[in-house]
Amino acid sequence: MGQSVVALSYFFRFNCQLNPRIAKGEIDVASRQRPVGLKRTLTFFELIMASIAGIFGSGWLFGAFYAARDAGPASILAWVIGAIAIGLMALVFAELGGMIPDAGGVARYPQYSHGRFMSFVVSWAAYIGYAATPPIESDAVMQYATHWFPGLYNKITGVLTGEGLLVAFLLMLVFFLVNYQGVKLFASLSSKLTAVKFAVPILTIILLAFHFHGANFSKTSFAPDGFTGVMTAVANAGVIFALLGFRQSLDLAGESANPQRDIPRAVLWSVGVSAVIVILLQIVFLGGVPTHLLAHGWAALNFSSPFANLALALNIGWLAIILFGDAVLSPGVNVLVYNATSSRVLYAMEKNGYLSNWVGKVHIKTQVPYVALILSFIMGLIFLLPFPAGQNWWALCPLR
Repeated sequence: MGQSVVALSYFFRFNCQLNPRIAKGEIDVASRQRPVGLKRTLTFFELIMASIAGIFGSGWLFGAFYAARDAGPASILAWVIGAIAIGLMALVFAELGGMIPDAGGVARYPQYSHGRFMSFVVSWAAYIGYAATPPIESDAVMQYATHWFPGLYNKITGVLTGEGLLVAFLLMLVFFLVNYQGVKLFASLSSKLTAVKFAVPILTIILLAFHFHGANFSKTSFAPDGFTGVMTAVANAGVIFALLGFRQSLDLAGESANPQRDIPRAVLWSVGVSAVIVILLQIVFLGGVPTHLLAHGWAALNFSSPFANLALALNIGWLAIILFGDAVLSPGVNVLVYNATSSRVLYAMEKNGYLSNWVGKVHIKTQVPYVALILSFIMGLIFLLPFPAGQNWWALCPLR
């Protein structure tokens, strides 16, 4: 919710300060519609796929379960509230993204609206969150892959094994090399993989709808913990965190072929479509749980892999196999996408004047910010390393 307030403050200061500056020519919007360094080739479909990839990482596999435990059937309201909050933010960024389509927009807009100090704080906070995501998602891939390869993750200590660290490093390296080859290769691969992984939640909704137990909504109180439970679900169940992924298209706005038309549509469509999907996922999860498992209420529900466990409980074994596979694919695609967008945020920070000019260098042939890409890859590897006590660095990140 706080993120929405910040975004709205961008909007009001934008209209009060930026529009007059644009009219005076202090901010050259027209120049941002022409290719300068970065290659403007991304289509609307590729932009919306980047945002959807950011939304549907590993979070959707657990969000409905955690929300149900916090709020029971009223968890549906948690997703509605989250969608409204993120929708308000999306409206603001949709306007800004179309008017000023800068690479790494989340770092650039505060510079225009609130000045250097506010922008410096927001930019670094955003970058740390972005740079930490590839190692977090790589770790998630290894955890889910232990379903087939137990040697990748130590369930007792909760950290990757030596083999797991090696495979996670190779995963990050492969996707770094893909990004290094140019934005078109990145966009083509990420769009195809995102289309595959986006089909899985849709298939899950359809199949669970045929195993719907309406009695689950009256088995206990609709809102066991009242509105407090609903707001707890909004804050703790990953509702806001999941939907915030829409910002990926904004950070790639500097490489959009037609930013004025495509950025606002990509932002709004990704939020709208994703909000409908996650609300439906919550509904079918609530209705799909076998009623006898609710004898002690929603808070006592215990699933380690919620949708896969639910599919097995309903004798849909083949869906469980697909879900376990998607649990590897979904975070894997996020490694690819956040590797690209974190470098754009770092590139934007150089444009803000916070870093040396060499950080913003663009490769002559591939037209990607290759120095920022390399630095973000190194930062991700640092987050991936374990502490002497066995804990991964990223586990201490407050944005995890």
